[in-house]
Amino acid sequence: MSSESARKTFDCVAFEREQRGRISRMLNAMTREERIDWLRNVEITDPILRRFVERAPRGSLLRANTPAVGSDAGDP
Repeated sequence: MSSESARKTFDCVAFEREQRGRISRMLNAMTREERIDWLRNVEITDPILRRFVERAPRGSLLRANTPAVGSDAGDP
């Protein structure tokens, strides 16, 4: 295998770090209430993450007692 064919075309680690930094900056610019609202309303598009959130006990994955996806927000 030549060094030319072994060259990366996509750096997964760099991409993950860029996305994590972008999301961290976005969340750090929000107030606590804005973050809670964002977490309650964000659409989870990753099927694995969605399955974790749906199967988790209510509120265990989200801070500030935000309800899990699909749960009744008015239920105590």
